Amino acid sequence: PDRGDGVRITQAKAGIGTMWLFVRRATDDAHGTEPYVFMGAFKPTSIEGERPMSVTGDLANAMPAEWFEVASRAW
Repeated sequence: PDRGDGVRITQAKAGIGTMWLFVRRATDDAHGTEPYVFMGAFKPTSIEGERPMSVTGDLANAMPAEWFEVASRAW
């Protein structure tokens, strides 16, 4: 939390700067590396741990419906 991305995440939680969330279902698919999908602006609300950091938060806009099932598997 005191270097690089950790600092940026902590600052975004404090309202300094903007985080943008990009996600993908898996690293690879039938055609090679799966592309990322842009979900929009993300505001961290909770940060746990250091290495790795676990970050939860809110999206500025609703997640597309087809991603709800994928996201629910991440818990």
